[in-house]
Amino acid sequence: MDNNKRYGIRLLALLLGMVMLLAPLSALAAERELKHLGVAGDKSSYSATPSVSIPPNNPIIDGISPLTGLPSTGILRPVAVITDTHPKARDNYGVFDADIIYELPLHKLGETRSVALYMSAYPAGGAGPVRSARIPLVDIVSEWGAALMFYGMQDMKGTSVSDHVKEAYKSPGTNSYPYMNLMGRIYLPNVERTRYSNPHNVRVNVVGVMSEINEPLPNIRPWRFSEEGLDRGASAYEMYIEHRPDTIPSYQYNELTRTYDRYYNGAPFVDGNTDRHCTFANVIVMRTDVSWFRNNNQRPVVPLTGQGVAEIFMNGRYIRGSWVRADLGSRTVFLDENGQELSFLPGKTFIHVVHVDTIVVVGNDASVGDVLDAKPVPTPKPTRTPKPTRTPRPTRTPKPGSETTPAPGSYEDDDKGIIIDDD
Repeated sequence: MDNNKRYGIRLLALLLGMVMLLAPLSALAAERELKHLGVAGDKSSYSATPSVSIPPNNPIIDGISPLTGLPSTGILRPVAVITDTHPKARDNYGVFDADIIYELPLHKLGETRSVALYMSAYPAGGAGPVRSARIPLVDIVSEWGAALMFYGMQDMKGTSVSDHVKEAYKSPGTNSYPYMNLMGRIYLPNVERTRYSNPHNVRVNVVGVMSEINEPLPNIRPWRFSEEGLDRGASAYEMYIEHRPDTIPSYQYNELTRTYDRYYNGAPFVDGNTDRHCTFANVIVMRTDVSWFRNNNQRPVVPLTGQGVAEIFMNGRYIRGSWVRADLGSRTVFLDENGQELSFLPGKTFIHVVHVDTIVVVGNDASVGDVLDAKPVPTPKPTRTPKPTRTPRPTRTPKPGSETTPAPGSYEDDDKGIIIDDD
């Protein structure tokens, strides 16, 4: 596909996304009277100590992916890639092939960062843009035993990734499997620069890197799956979270595919390699007690063990359940509203990790399903990706081969504040 045609498709997709947000987001919005209701938690939405018994591990089923519940051939090692969510880093590369994507808080002013987890297939065109690691990004995927790829890391005392992997996971460091800092010289042949602006321009050849790995496969603890999905709960034809004006992930339910089409700031969330729109069978919101180390805006502390509330979206329905995880060596178990382990709809899953009181807006049709007792909010308006007020001034992204973390840079955000990003 030539560049002109490729850019034309992206422009059309963006325009369609903006048009969809001018009206209610549901694919069948014209036939429904949707109310937008804000669901929130409180301090009781998270506890550091689990109060429920944790179910035993589920069995592995031959020929079925333990991450998606879909038919899967061959044996692939799970790989997680820390992926940029900045407006200048979209469209992300390789996200269509991810089995699970997590999005977590990065900065107190609302920035996020994601981790794409691959097992059913590695992205043939590479993955990224790859960005630096934080402790929560390491901990969220540790239950899968995944190889973790990142480009630099936060290494300040108290939130040091290198110290954390040595202490919590008994790893010798962050320059070899399973913690793979792509700035290392050994990864140079499989790291490339893209047309995106620095520092959003690093893509990794996952296939190439993993072809050199001969370590034993990790133990995988599958989720439960059911073809029925949710057959109860309130209707949820739309959902969105506003972290900040330029960080608004949203979803609209597609009744034909039984999946949620994902958008970011009104634009379709598409794969930068293939231009394919990413959809998810399951969308989960994990509530936990997010804080900031020594009140430093760029040093997130995100507890991922214990027990918390989970907002669960599946089959165009919504229920409030919970999540529980005994320790970093255990799996995260999602429970339904009755405290039973959740059965996911076969397909891909997106998990948002948010603070306990984050507002999640649901597009609800009161004539379908249970009554949703939540606070009415205004109908969402389209949100264009704002341009920075000036050209970013980060120091140059170091070339692969350097074993050090990039020096701090900064850019002026759209609220006229300064965000320091120690990538």
